[in-house]
Amino acid sequence: MKEYELHRLNDNQKRLAESNLQSALKYLDDLKQKYPRLLVVRLDLYYRAKHQQNKTLANLQSDRDKFLNNRHRYEYFDSLVGYVWCFEYGNKKTVHCHMLLLFDGKHRCKDEWIGRQLGERWEEITKGHGGYFNSNASDSKSRLRKWQASGGEYLDNLKQVFGVQRGQALMLMTHKNLLKGSNTLAVGMVKNTSKVGWANLQMQMHYFTKLEQAIPGEERPWIRCFGKGQVCTLSHH
Repeated sequence: MKEYELHRLNDNQKRLAESNLQSALKYLDDLKQKYPRLLVVRLDLYYRAKHQQNKTLANLQSDRDKFLNNRHRYEYFDSLVGYVWCFEYGNKKTVHCHMLLLFDGKHRCKDEWIGRQLGERWEEITKGHGGYFNSNASDSKSRLRKWQASGGEYLDNLKQVFGVQRGQALMLMTHKNLLKGSNTLAVGMVKNTSKVGWANLQMQMHYFTKLEQAIPGEERPWIRCFGKGQVCTLSHH
């Protein structure tokens, strides 16, 4: 690829990432206005090491479609009100998918169990070739809370996304909520009145639309790498 073509591709990717980010933030805000609380489940869906070399972005897209389709067959999906997904390429997991699923918190709880059920659904769809990481597992939540309490990288992320002054204020609120035992994470039950919880959900959208681990250029033009559902109607992906 010629240098000017590479620059144009990079510029287009930056514009697309910003457009995706603004769309995702508005999507979250629409859900926030509609539902007093959301049960948020975050999964990382990937292929196991011995199968990775035979898996392409097209395989991931097909399996992602199967994962989201036929939701009526699963009881816990009846309260699903939104979802956001992105494809990423990493050295360890090669092509993989980050998935954020949002359920009506009035009707659903037990997020760790739902995450496990969804992960097992992914394993079934991929015929055992796939694996998953459940961010709603209790040990994962514990690690995230320790990471928040330590400040450091977490505070840096808050400042980067929200600015220094608001980032520091959110850090103080996080510490107070941790001491009270309130949920400070972007997973689990997130009330629409929780400033810390929603700030972390917004940071998740920044992560989902980031550019650092770009999909290989030869595949990106042909396959969407980011998507979300629609408020009220979830047939679109």
